[in-house]
Amino acid sequence: MLDTEKIGAFIAEKRRQHGMTQQQLAGRLNISFQAVSKWETGTACPNIELLAELAAVLGVTADELLAGRERAVERKLLHAMAHITGGGIAGNLCRVIPDGLTARIDLSRLRIPAIFRFIREQGGIREDEMLRTFNCGAGLVLVTGREHAEAVKRLVSRQCACYEIGEIVSGQERVRLEGRMSW
Repeated sequence: MLDTEKIGAFIAEKRRQHGMTQQQLAGRLNISFQAVSKWETGTACPNIELLAELAAVLGVTADELLAGRERAVERKLLHAMAHITGGGIAGNLCRVIPDGLTARIDLSRLRIPAIFRFIREQGGIREDEMLRTFNCGAGLVLVTGREHAEAVKRLVSRQCACYEIGEIVSGQERVRLEGRMSW
């Protein structure tokens, strides 16, 4: 069963991202703006004949349109993911970085939750040990191409905080931690 409200909200979101009014979208599809309005309010769905063209205009796939959401992995927006557990960023991220590349991580960009500050202060733990033991607020690191970074941030930000902490560059060490953490 299709969730017409979810599909409608997705169409409205993508239309706005492309800077189009309902009238402009309708014009691109040679339909009435009332049809677009019905889609966006969830009272109707696009006709099957329009799906491919509508998806192309909105920059998504027909499957994403019918699901009412973008699918980052299926769109090949992600190159790798690392779940940051014991071993910290360097000890986990190194497993997904191929030979000849380096993940250059800027520690000053980490958003450190208060609990890690508390642990560090109360335990008298050095920064290097905190980085080896804890994720320090970066629980999941996603690796994407620069051209897809904004799309990935937009998708992930719907569910949780998402921000850039580094970049992939040529190099022999898989992970290089740079800068200082802001405790």
